[in-house]
Amino acid sequence: MEHLLRLVHSNAAFLAAVLLLALGVILWLAWARFFTDREGLERASHFLMALSLLVVLAGCYAWVATRGLDGVACAAGRHSLHRICYSHDERPGVFWLIVGWQTYFFTFLMVVASVLVVRLAMPRKPDRVPARQLRRVAHADAVLSPVRNAKRGGTFLLLVFATAGIAVVTLAWIAMSLDQVNDLRRQVAEAFASVAPERSAVEVYLQDHGRLPENNQAAALPPPAGLQGHGLSQVEVVKGSLLLTFDAATADEHLAGRHVLLVALRDGRQVQWHCATMDVDDRYLPLHCAANL
Repeated sequence: MEHLLRLVHSNAAFLAAVLLLALGVILWLAWARFFTDREGLERASHFLMALSLLVVLAGCYAWVATRGLDGVACAAGRHSLHRICYSHDERPGVFWLIVGWQTYFFTFLMVVASVLVVRLAMPRKPDRVPARQLRRVAHADAVLSPVRNAKRGGTFLLLVFATAGIAVVTLAWIAMSLDQVNDLRRQVAEAFASVAPERSAVEVYLQDHGRLPENNQAAALPPPAGLQGHGLSQVEVVKGSLLLTFDAATADEHLAGRHVLLVALRDGRQVQWHCATMDVDDRYLPLHCAANL
């Protein structure tokens, strides 16, 4: 679902909307200039322009949803390495209020645009009515006018409630993603804790030799494949830093086969440990990952 939303909120979706709009405008100009008697051509142009509007609004909705996914770290007081957290993102109540309002607003516009596209796609009923039926139709319109107004009001309420349902589901999904982020962050933190002996070996080597070890052999450690921590398939020493590889069979799918680097920075005879992601999403790194571990 997240991949689909990020695809909708992309340059490809924007270009598709521009293409649909351009094609709709071309058809409309052709109808207005040369084929005014072709109602189907006019409806086709309106349909394409409405469809382009729907694509744009869907992109806006996807932007809000993905922004909520990217902002869960900020809303929970956790800072990503590559995301800038603004003041309102760091306040959970204000963050959810803004995301909720934006989700409802763009969802409502998207639902209205969807209804418009469906109506334009439906075949139009003939407009001509025989003269003998005009009086009967006028009488029926007078009688059924209140009923039609009530139906229109009911349709609007249905749109409002449908929009609210979609918005609530979206926010619930974003909230559930926060639980998943917390669980994955916990797994990564446990993996970091499980390589404490390897970190100690690097620190001892620095104290004894005044420099960081180049590899596992220099640090008096087994080969990388022989070091398996919590959810890790191997631990490799790379110029003092530790390259952690998550096990493809036991780790979560968002971590399986991926790498995290524990960077060793010298501070005199001490080592300051920092973590950096190789191919793991920043959201899954522990709190204050850029700080000393």
